[in-house]
Formats: sequence, structure tokens, C-alpha cells
Amino acid sequence: MPVGLLIAPVLPAIVAAKQSNKATPVVMVTSIDPVASKLVDNLARPGGNITGISTLAQDLNGKRAGVLAEVLPRLRRVGILRDVQSQNSLIQFEDYEAKARVLKIEVQSLDVQGANPDLESAVLTANKDIMMP
Repeated sequence: MPVGLLIAPVLPAIVAAKQSNKATPVVMVTSIDPVASKLVDNLARPGGNITGISTLAQDLNGKRAGVLAEVLPRLRRVGILRDVQSQNSLIQFEDYEAKARVLKIEVQSLDVQGANPDLESAVLTANKDIMMP
């Protein structure tokens, strides 16, 4: 049966739907900036067969870094867990990193992978880096 509409709630699904079919309408539901992610040309006129909503939550990443700096004014270094398999995770990390640079806070990427990340290894790596001169 032909599909009349695709609903894509996560970035990989949105990209796959965009690449696989130019005729079927795709409704995206995402928290990332669809323009920065190159999913659409612009928000007012997305173009192609993609439309939908974005909470633009990634705009909050820089604000979160700012609040953290206010609460902990002596903070000079922060580790951020980042799923290396996720484009969305990379985009969010870059948002934090940009704001942290302005705040003169060093950001360390604590790289993990997939649905069952090895958090212990990521934290041990971060702690080891702290101990090194």
C-alpha cells in the first residue's frame, strides 16, 4: 500500500525519509534546529516535502551553560557526555562548547556510544585527564 504521510520523530528518521522519497510528505518532530541541520532551507518555507515542528531546544544549551556558570562561578572545566553515533549529540555539544568558550570554561567531550553507553569508562577517562599536568 502506498504511504500517504511519514512522521519522523528523530534525526536519523528525518534524514532517511528526506533522502528516500521526494513525493511523500514528511512531518518532522524534533528538538534540533532543522535549518542548522540542513533538513530544510528555512523555517518559514521549508521547501521539499518536509514540514513539522521543532522545539528549538538546542537554543537552551547555551543558556544552560550560562546558568551553570552563575551557580558555580569558579567552574573552569566541565565534561559533557556525547553519543559519538548521534549527529544531534554533536550539534548539542557544539552549542555548549561555543557558550563555554565565551565563559572561559573548558569543555571536555566524554564520548559514549549508543543506547547502552559505557559511562564508567567515560568518567574514568575524564578523571584521568584531570590528574595529568
